[in-house]
Amino acid sequence: MIEEDSTFANEENDLPREANEMLITDNAELEEKLANAERRIAHLEAELARRTNFWRAAETELTEKITENDDPHELRAAKSGAASNEQTSS
Repeated sequence: MIEEDSTFANEENDLPREANEMLITDNAELEEKLANAERRIAHLEAELARRTNFWRAAETELTEKITENDDPHELRAAKSGAASNEQTSS
């Protein structure tokens, strides 16, 4: 009788142990997946920052070139306007 109770108790204890081992394995796999996801996020954030910096620099350069190109046109237009005003005044 005692031997049967002991066997029964041991079998009942085995179930939680097996479940615990499965949970430990699952937890390790989830931790690995989380670490991989965090590395991917860090990589994507770095890539986003790099591309954002590239586009900001390109935008600044383009704005400067547009400003440089607009200035001579504005000067020519102002000179043409002044010349037209002088001709109409005469």
